[in-house]
Amino acid sequence: MSTQKSKTAGSFHADVTDTKKEQARKFLKRNVLVIVAAIVFATTYLVLGGISSDREADLSSQRSEILSLKGQLSMNQDQLRTEQGAAVEEATGGMEIDHKDDDDQTITALMKTALTWNGLSDYLDRREEVMKTYGFAEDSQFMQVFMPGEQAGVRRTAPSGKTYEAFDKDMRSEFVSLNSSVTDTAGDVYSYFSIVEMRVASGSGATSSTAYVSLRYDMIDGKPTNLDAYTIPGGVERSG
Repeated sequence: MSTQKSKTAGSFHADVTDTKKEQARKFLKRNVLVIVAAIVFATTYLVLGGISSDREADLSSQRSEILSLKGQLSMNQDQLRTEQGAAVEEATGGMEIDHKDDDDQTITALMKTALTWNGLSDYLDRREEVMKTYGFAEDSQFMQVFMPGEQAGVRRTAPSGKTYEAFDKDMRSEFVSLNSSVTDTAGDVYSYFSIVEMRVASGSGATSSTAYVSLRYDMIDGKPTNLDAYTIPGGVERSG
């Protein structure tokens, strides 16, 4: 009797009597999912690899552009600094811009202290700090007119024991900026005129308004003297 193929082997089973073509066909049928998965994986790898390569090239180009822009900005700032220094030296007869920068930092620190406070008690504390730090006398223009204290009536207590204050307890003030110009030089004395921007508000949550202060002062060895300060009439220009 001739031997028949086993039916239990299944149609995908490669029999020894199959031709090579049939064996290949059955192999493909048995492993079709594995082969498809391999093709998809290879295709995905190549695509992602191409995307990653393009992205890396873009990032590299962006980094180069950023570095180039930083370099140009640095050059522009250096050039601006040089031009400012030349202008200051020409206008003042030889004053170095670094000297002016130091003076500006000193007067800015002073005005930040004088103009940044929240409420009357905080204002009086800042006033005391200004006097101690910069050695201003109680009868100086700055302390009498611009930052008056209790002796000038900012706060007084009546014989009845009731306390009266010149402005709201919750009034607040904030220093914003300072712009200065050298007006004269005489030896080691440098005279300045400056405009200070500040913001003030009365009441919790109230909209603040912008105000301006004019300053005239001398700087000697980095210390402010002869400081006169006035709030510019009509200086409140905008709110919000």
